[in-house]
Amino acid sequence: MRSKYISDAIGVLMKLFFQSETEGTYLAMRTLEFYIDEMDMLKDLESVAFEVEHQKAYALLPKFKLIDSKSVDVLEEMLRG
Repeated sequence: MRSKYISDAIGVLMKLFFQSETEGTYLAMRTLEFYIDEMDMLKDLESVAFEVEHQKAYALLPKFKLIDSKSVDVLEEMLRG
């Protein structure tokens, strides 16, 4: 996924999981799977870390971990330090 779309993807996932009537639904999980598996969102971990920090979207990390735990471990390390 191109870094310029990561900001939008993080925003969409935050809305789907935490700010709407779709909270925790099938649609939210399928969107997450699509972004990670099909769009390769976690390929650019630096951009994802920046956007997670910028949008304060730390609550998405456990959701990401369901799909790709190894990349999220690296992402968590980047966010710590």
